[in-house]
Amino acid sequence: PLDPNESADTDGDGVGDNADLDADNDGLSDEIETAFGTNPLDPDSDGDGLTDGTDVEFVQNALRALPIAAFKAPSAGTLNAFLTRLDEIEMLLLSQKEDTAIKKLIELRPRVDGCGAVPDRDDWLRDCSAQSVVQSLIAVLIENIGS
Repeated sequence: PLDPNESADTDGDGVGDNADLDADNDGLSDEIETAFGTNPLDPDSDGDGLTDGTDVEFVQNALRALPIAAFKAPSAGTLNAFLTRLDEIEMLLLSQKEDTAIKKLIELRPRVDGCGAVPDRDDWLRDCSAQSVVQSLIAVLIENIGS
């Protein structure tokens, strides 16, 4: 069993034990839930019928937490476009259209595909470290939906 007091990797998956913990078994580690505004003790924090790991809320919370300057101009419009796309994906998930939702999430990936010294022209985030975080959260969401 995992020991939350150990930083070791007792299950040998390459991820430290603290990052592995998922107290509510919703597909999101407690670390992700705490960082991105879902409840690590409630598998459906917003009560919409989707477990947190298969819901867009944690990605939306991550986007809302970014400074507006992190988004490509027009910054507020870009943030709203991103949130709207995620709302559309959530509606697909609520309608049990997981394959289409995954396809739409994959279509969002080029908007946060990381950058070198400067963002790519099609990136919606100007901040490269923010792109990396959002990209990894989208990957977690896709993996959880596909499981």
